[in-house]
Amino acid sequence: GIVGSEMCIRDRVIAEQWAWKFIYPDGSESGELIIKNGDLVRLELESPDVIHSFYVREMGFKVDIIPGKTRIHIINAETPGEYWIQCAEFCGAYHGGMRTKLIIEE
Repeated sequence: GIVGSEMCIRDRVIAEQWAWKFIYPDGSESGELIIKNGDLVRLELESPDVIHSFYVREMGFKVDIIPGKTRIHIINAETPGEYWIQCAEFCGAYHGGMRTKLIIEE
């Protein structure tokens, strides 16, 4: 299926109290998820501490991230723009500040 496709770009997403970290295929890291319009991106979502939830309201998806498990989600980047990523699972004292951007570049 599409999840195993070699055409997918594989990005790691680390959710931890209380920040998002994105690790790109070249090993670089960022606090924002930046992808190119038209890319098919396989996100490998992980948490080292508690349950988090990767939520992008405008794109209509929410993926729960459970410690010790890698969750997979595919993004088909079709609409350039900036979207908020937030944690939708109460994960501790600073849960409300666990937000960043998904940027789909032209």
